[in-house]
Amino acid sequence: MDSLQDCTRAYLEASGCRCRREEEGGSLYTFAARGEHGVYPVLVYARAPFLICIASFRQTVPDARRLEAAEYLHRINYGLLLGNFEMDYDEGEVRFRTSLMAEGSLTHEVLDRYIQMPAAMLDRYAPGLAAIVADGEIAGEALRRVQDAR
Repeated sequence: MDSLQDCTRAYLEASGCRCRREEEGGSLYTFAARGEHGVYPVLVYARAPFLICIASFRQTVPDARRLEAAEYLHRINYGLLLGNFEMDYDEGEVRFRTSLMAEGSLTHEVLDRYIQMPAAMLDRYAPGLAAIVADGEIAGEALRRVQDAR
């Protein structure tokens, strides 16, 4: 086992999240992150040199709202320093991803940033995405409402 796997496993155990190891080698974990606006499934993959963390929005975007949702996500992505939103156009799945290439071990502070950020970003922007899906909100207006609420 590599040190990236070891320090990721140690971080997840110390964080108190109820995660599940999805494969024998210990490089893939899942857990649910609770936010103000929902609960988000999180997947963590740690096998040198990659650390990848993905949180998913539980609701899929219906076909008729995907173009507006894509614009909303693109507007958010512009200027982000860490991570990105992505949407599967065929299925309507929305998620946020962080990734890092690293050799060796990482501190708990670095792991915390990369592992917790996807769910936090989904939670921050979930109200706008929900307004686009359920209420027919326009992307720019949905983003302004979310940004004004902070």
